[in-house]
Amino acid sequence: MHLSNPKFLLGLAGVVIPLLIYLLTRQRVKQVAFSTLRFFAGAATMMVRRKKTLEMLLLALRVTACILLAAAFVRPFFADKDPALAGMIQAPAARVIVADLSGSMNRGDLTDKLRQAVQATLKDLPGDAVAALVGFDQAPRVLAAPTRDLATVRDAAGTLTPGQGGTDLSAAIRKASDLLRQVQAPVREIVCLSDLHRTGWEKFRGDWNLDPGVKLTVLALAPDQDTGLAITAADCPQSVVAENVPRSISVRVANTSSEEAKEVPVTLTVAGKLVETGKLTVPAHGQASLRFRHGFTEAGDNPGVVAVAGGDAPQRRFYFNTRLIPRLPILILANSSGNPNALDGIFFLRTALTPSPDSPFAAELAKPDAAAADKVRKAAVVIVADLSTVPPELKTALADLTARGGGLFFLPGSQTQPDTFNAAFGDLAPAKLRRPLAAATGRQGNAKAVVGKIDFDHPAFELFQRPHYGDFSTLAFDRYWEVTDSQLCRIPVRFDDGRPLLLEKGRGGGITMMLACPLDLSWSNLPLRAIFLPCLHQIMRHLALRTEQTTAFLAGQTLPPVASGQTLRDPEGKPLADARPVAPRAGLYPVTDDQGKTVFCFAVNQDPTEADTAVVEPKEMVAALQVENAEEEAAKADGRKPAETGFGPRREIWAFLLGALALLLIAELWVANRTSEQ
Repeated sequence: MHLSNPKFLLGLAGVVIPLLIYLLTRQRVKQVAFSTLRFFAGAATMMVRRKKTLEMLLLALRVTACILLAAAFVRPFFADKDPALAGMIQAPAARVIVADLSGSMNRGDLTDKLRQAVQATLKDLPGDAVAALVGFDQAPRVLAAPTRDLATVRDAAGTLTPGQGGTDLSAAIRKASDLLRQVQAPVREIVCLSDLHRTGWEKFRGDWNLDPGVKLTVLALAPDQDTGLAITAADCPQSVVAENVPRSISVRVANTSSEEAKEVPVTLTVAGKLVETGKLTVPAHGQASLRFRHGFTEAGDNPGVVAVAGGDAPQRRFYFNTRLIPRLPILILANSSGNPNALDGIFFLRTALTPSPDSPFAAELAKPDAAAADKVRKAAVVIVADLSTVPPELKTALADLTARGGGLFFLPGSQTQPDTFNAAFGDLAPAKLRRPLAAATGRQGNAKAVVGKIDFDHPAFELFQRPHYGDFSTLAFDRYWEVTDSQLCRIPVRFDDGRPLLLEKGRGGGITMMLACPLDLSWSNLPLRAIFLPCLHQIMRHLALRTEQTTAFLAGQTLPPVASGQTLRDPEGKPLADARPVAPRAGLYPVTDDQGKTVFCFAVNQDPTEADTAVVEPKEMVAALQVENAEEEAAKADGRKPAETGFGPRREIWAFLLGALALLLIAELWVANRTSEQ
């Protein structure tokens, strides 16, 4: 038997009350001998004896009632030890220390302060207490498991060294909560030591709390002197198509000090060569941006770095690798030969994609037969022009294209049969076809359809939001396709009646798009407008660039595996043997072949949010995570119970005690009435 509220055992002292009442109020009988009553002496003796018996029984009932009442408040229960807790550590106190090792902790003297704070947190623990140490950046890791050997935890604390990763405060505290469940102790506490960057707390979604009874203490650390300048945001294209167009490389620099930083040099280096140096003035506790324009000419990788004030600190450097794609392979699947005399859509399509020998696209026309499947596997984008169906082998190749990040562009035309098209391409195309519509239908005073709305935030159209970069108002459409099942599509362009002109939908790792109008002159004047060529080029780039492998990562993230025969190296050139290595710090990570030649390069940067100086208040974290009223919270619907109980399912008996008390009081009333009659 176990007791929920043992303090109420003091209520057993209440049994003294009936005894005192009996002793203080019992009748004192004085014996007087009457000769005339000598014949009734025997009967009187029996009556007195009976009355005493009833009084003793009444006293026993009242004493038992006091005992049952106290026992009900104590709430005894029967339960076996929880088998899941059989291996738990028993201790009078348990504390898990959570230490921030993110990139922002590299500022000033924060490393020393962190180590000293951990040692101070261990000092006030009793000798038989249990402690553990968790280090974290964007993910937590246990540096010292729960143990009574506090020296082990102190040794781990002495080696704490911040890295360059991001911050996730809630994940670290949740890990500490999991460790506390391994300890059975009446006092359980989590101590979080961090600079408390707000960006590291914003990942908390409010979907969990600490176990009832766990106390959370949050201690904020701040450097005596700040580092001053840091890159808080940067932008650079990861892949570009070969063309003589300078690309933008921009950085935003924050100044966390109280003094203005004047004429700070910012350098751009590409492929080991200094390209340009700019000057930047950043106000105190403010930010400023600088943009470089650079034309990439070397095919393949173009690794580079933007450095602020020539500093080597990771927060002052931005690494990038822009891959220059010489020519994008594009395959056009069509039954037409693209005869220039017919001026059909295929002719305009091929001419726009390869207007000159130095075009960024390598367009090839192929019949939609089984043999074209091999050509699909080599293409970055496939254009399905005025087709209703394709052979099964070719359809499988098209599905594989989107799975690996390629693009599909559908151009339904006059020869397309809606029902056949929907049956063949329903799972590949972004929407289904219903019927061709004449533009004059439903329009008053205008027999042609025009462009009504364009989403200039779409990657294929953001170029045209600049003045004089294109005029879509001159486009006129005589006919167009009415589509269905477009609810899940993004629609960058609509007609003036609201119907979709261009639709997009993600599929696998790639994109599928559909233009609800072919490029034939019998449908529209689109092929003859100046906007046609640059718009088509932008769409092809948007569809193709997902086929290029990602080059940009953050410190602490896992890099993709490399091919057989290739070696991934760290910024110092040392091989990384892990199949899926984690990038520990910022820098350029080259991939070399068996001849030692660099074939690819990953650019790894410190999480720029680590330079954000906004902090979260400790009381906000405590209010969000710590649970008050542990006994009530323990009865939540998820079945959790305080870890210090250590018991399995309870079999409560207090209700039976109250029932027995009620019956006892009834019996007491009956006996009391019988006693008073004597």
